[in-house]
Amino acid sequence: MEKIIIVTIPLKKQLESLHYVPKGRFMNDYPHKVHYAINAFLAQNLTKEDHVKVILLLTEGGDNAGDENAKIFIDELNEINAQCGAVIEKPEIIKSDFELTDTKFHKIFLNLTKQINYKAKIYVDFTFGHKANPILLMSALEFAEKYHHSDVKNIIYGRVEFKDNKINPDKAEIYDFSSLYGLFTLSNIVQASSAEEHLQAIDTFFTM
Repeated sequence: MEKIIIVTIPLKKQLESLHYVPKGRFMNDYPHKVHYAINAFLAQNLTKEDHVKVILLLTEGGDNAGDENAKIFIDELNEINAQCGAVIEKPEIIKSDFELTDTKFHKIFLNLTKQINYKAKIYVDFTFGHKANPILLMSALEFAEKYHHSDVKNIIYGRVEFKDNKINPDKAEIYDFSSLYGLFTLSNIVQASSAEEHLQAIDTFFTM
């Protein structure tokens, strides 16, 4: 199966390894620590029948630890995959500076859409990175579904809490936000005669 994994890479140094407790019904608990929440999901969902393309979104700046953190992700994924047996391509790294400009957003969007293969299953982890990433990802994913006939499967977010300015290792959780992506796309395609009818369609979506 053709799978694409898109991950946003953090800039800070000393990325922590945590046991992410699943919230919701999309996965079982992965009882090991990982640096990236999506790797807890992939450890349970990669198989030897999978052909995997990895796309990393890396913003340069801050502590300038992006390249180091990208390597941490790749090494961790490869270690997990040693038990799964999937074929994983050499990662594609999309780099950009920290300046928030329309020109930069346009470039990231184009690079993302060019990297997404036809009819691929897509998995995303947007835990890290700048605040514009979720909007860019949502737009690129919608484009890929519409024109590449791709299938957005899971959108992963790793949530942590802080205590005394340090991550509380007992409060690390993993969420699947694919329902929010569904809301984003539903709002664009619903044909309704009124706001009330549109909201009724959304209410139905969330109770499915």
